[in-house]
Amino acid sequence: MTLSRTSSFFDIKKKLSDKSLKVGIVGAGYVGLPLGILIARNGFNVCCIDVNETKIDCLREGISYISEISNDELKDVISSGRFTVSVSPESYEEFDAIIVALPTPSNPKTNLPDTSILEDAFRNIYKKCKSSTLFVFESTVQVNFTASLIETTTSETGVEKDCFYCFSPERVDPGNKNYQLSEIPKIIAGDTKMSVDLLSAFYSHFFDHLEVASSIAAAEFTKLFENVHRAVNIALVNEIADTSSQLGLDTQEILRLAATKPFGYTPYYPNAGVGGHCIPVDPVYYLNSISHGPISSPIVELSHMSNINRPKKFAEYCNKLMDEKGLKSVLVVGYAYKPNVSDSRNSAGKNIVKHFLSTNKLITVFDTKLDDTIVHNGDVIEFLIDINSVGTIFDLAIVLCLHSDMDIETIKSKSKIQIYGSTAIK
Repeated sequence: MTLSRTSSFFDIKKKLSDKSLKVGIVGAGYVGLPLGILIARNGFNVCCIDVNETKIDCLREGISYISEISNDELKDVISSGRFTVSVSPESYEEFDAIIVALPTPSNPKTNLPDTSILEDAFRNIYKKCKSSTLFVFESTVQVNFTASLIETTTSETGVEKDCFYCFSPERVDPGNKNYQLSEIPKIIAGDTKMSVDLLSAFYSHFFDHLEVASSIAAAEFTKLFENVHRAVNIALVNEIADTSSQLGLDTQEILRLAATKPFGYTPYYPNAGVGGHCIPVDPVYYLNSISHGPISSPIVELSHMSNINRPKKFAEYCNKLMDEKGLKSVLVVGYAYKPNVSDSRNSAGKNIVKHFLSTNKLITVFDTKLDDTIVHNGDVIEFLIDINSVGTIFDLAIVLCLHSDMDIETIKSKSKIQIYGSTAIK
């Protein structure tokens, strides 16, 4: 332990105590923006940084693009003077702590993790930050990735800095208003005890409960397990739904009866496909973490493939039904991946529409949270945000995602037949 590192440790501690610590958050998305506002509300100066100029322009005007943050909340924190935004700060040296909250998707063509956004950003930040920076990584990554990223970046730049490195995986659930961000237990880990101590002192200002992991790798694995657990159970309940239906049983009755057991059972419900930034992606990171050794994980691998193939299987089932009944027009209800969010990443709706584009069906998409268009072979499919604006009666409505401002009775009145995402595939 160097004298300068010890001095830096106590300097950050003092700034945490008197709240003079300057915080930079790289990534103003569903993780970074709510976290930045939470930190600013608790008395720290925060700058949210994002290369997306449209996002930054919205934030400067007090317009929130995240459902959990209202425009009034955003304007209040801006008016406090503690919350600013930037496309590119003049220097990262102004920040005592930098939180990295960037997307880590998977590559759909290779089915491998894509950490390029995170890697490129960290290399750039590392060159421009001061040597005593407290780094906190919130992005989901493979096991041992954080240590590898730091080692590789240090080697490539030829510069060694005495930074404090921590990992604290995000646990944000977009659209879920049952939990405040500060109430969700936060896992923290660091490369050294000093790093953990600093992050604990920092995050304890605005999180009610911190859980310290023994290592960064343990925290990385825990994050993956949390969502792999869900992926496996979703694949299982879809399989149970299909098999019970094929046996002539009522799937919903089976699930209702099973849920009456007060212990040893967690309810999961069938769907037309997983979506979003976690369930379709995290199994890819988990499987990649064990791909370079003798370890295998067949249950996770099979579950992941079952989930990925589910939208195609569901669309084929719907298309076959339409052909059998001579139906032509289909209304896809809900293009977002879950209720009350404006996010369509990896959604069942997106994948089902993609399948129907290869058929001769007439497709309309209805989603009150997404004002979008799809262009296919020169044809433009515009989204409906108000179903009452059309007089059309659709042959079939595929109901995948109902936002709170969507009325199922209206949808029924606008369609001859309805199929729900929870429908078992026979």
